[in-house]
Amino acid sequence: MSKKFELEKQMSSLDSIISNLESDELTLENQLLEYENGMKIIKECREYIEKTEQKIIDLSK
Repeated sequence: MSKKFELEKQMSSLDSIISNLESDELTLENQLLEYENGMKIIKECREYIEKTEQKIIDLSK
């Protein structure tokens, strides 16, 4: 079963990741993990936004 994508929740997660990376409290390994997680979230958000934009375009026709 597919979970509902929550853009606001993902954006909040990105804010947390950015704060963690800016804090200088993470080891290099953990910084890399946070960065990878952030990039994954960004990709998912882009895909969601692109699909939503396409739906809007289709509805406008």
